[in-house]
Order: sequence, then C-alpha cells, then structure tokens
Amino acid sequence: MRCPGQPHWVEGFGPVAFPVPPESGGACVGSAPPEIRLEALTLPTSRQLMAVGHDYYQKASMKINISHGGVCIFMLGVLLSCDPAAYVRPFFGLHGVALQSYKELLSSYEAASWSYSWAGQLEGELKAHKKKEAHEEGVLQRRLKNRLSEHTTLQERYGVSVRRTEAVRATFEGVQTERDSTMRERDAAVKERDSLRAGKDEILQTDDRLLDQLTESQRQAQVIEATMEGANGLEELARLEEAELEVPATLWASVRDDVSSSDPLDP
Repeated sequence: MRCPGQPHWVEGFGPVAFPVPPESGGACVGSAPPEIRLEALTLPTSRQLMAVGHDYYQKASMKINISHGGVCIFMLGVLLSCDPAAYVRPFFGLHGVALQSYKELLSSYEAASWSYSWAGQLEGELKAHKKKEAHEEGVLQRRLKNRLSEHTTLQERYGVSVRRTEAVRATFEGVQTERDSTMRERDAAVKERDSLRAGKDEILQTDDRLLDQLTESQRQAQVIEATMEGANGLEELARLEEAELEVPATLWASVRDDVSSSDPLDP
C-alpha cells in the first residue's frame, strides 16, 4: 500500500512491526540510527530495530500513532502476536487530518453531531467510518484466523519433522550399535584365528621335532641292528672255530684210548 502523498496516521496496538522506508528520502519523522541512514519513526518504546527481509521493523508493545508524509512506500504493520486485542490500522482519506487519532476524530464527529445542525451528515460519515472499521476488523480477523491456521500447520509440520528426525536418529544409533557389535565380534574372531594359527604353528613345530627324533631313533636302531648282526657273525665264527678244535681233540682221545687198551704191558 502506497502513501497517499499527504500526512496520514497509522495506529497499532502491539506487538506490531512497522516497516521503515529503505532510503533517507522518505518523509517519515523522528530520528534514526546511523546504520540505516534514515529518520526512523518516533515510537514510545525502547525496543530495538528488527530486520525482516530487506526492510527494517520497529516493535511496539503499546498503542501508538505514527504519522509521516511524502510519496514513500509505507506498508501496513505486521502483527507479531496471536492476541485478538492486537491490531494495526491505516488512516487514509481523512481529508488530510494527521494530528489526532482515529478514535479522537470519531469522538469529535459524535460531539459535533449534537452541536451542529448538520449532525445527520456527520452521523452518516460516522456510520460509514464505523462500517469501514468493521470491515477492516473483519479482514483483520480473517487474516488473524489464517495466521493461526498457518501457525498450527507449521507446528504440525514441525512436530512431524521432529518425529522423523528422532526416528532417523534412533535408526542411526541402532545401526551404529549393531556395527560396533559386529566389529567387536570380528575382532574377537580375528584374535581367535590368530590364536589357532599360533597353536597350529606350535603343533607343526612339535611334529617336526618328533619326526626328527623318530628318524634319529630309526638310524640308531639300524646301527644297533647292524652291530648285533656283526656280533652274531663273530659268535658263529667262534663256534665254528671251537668245533674245528674239538674234532681233533676227540680223535686224539679215541686213539689214545685204543692204544692204551692194546698195550701188552698192561696187566
């Protein structure tokens, strides 16, 4: 909504955010901080400026009247609360009156309707303004209802998003726990495999030692067997030699016996 090109009023009961024109050429009255190079609106509040998008907003927590003039872009204030008592209204088309509030103007109209003969005309204008005000209140109520509906929808979406995030986090934690358990089982299996390999190597070394001992025992047995065979041969040879010696001795004994039996001198 553009400024009508003449001084006008905007009334709001907070918390309401009013935009400040983006350039210093605007005709708004008051003082401004140096960072926006603009005469900010004079408000009866100590709230700080709040940037929304590309505009600067001023929060107002009480009922205020703001007047400015010139051909500047001045959008309506934005309600920052769901309180039904909060409102913001423009005062355009009031014949250039910019030094009193809308309710004061209506009060003057009501007083004038009793004081002047043209009270009917003022009453008609008053009804028209009241009708306009009622229409604006209806529009604002519909906007408020839409805002509440959007707020509820956003809360529901936020709740769904939170639940999805928690589900994803729980799934991730479960997967991570399962992965850690699998890693621990794998480490235990690797340790057991290494232990089995070490036992296998030790068994193989023991088998090699036993095989070497068996080979040495077989070699010693062969040596002993060969030695025993040699000893048996020597014994056989000795027996043969003894037998050869015994045969002549036997013959000599028999001859001696024969001779002694045939001796004539024997009595």
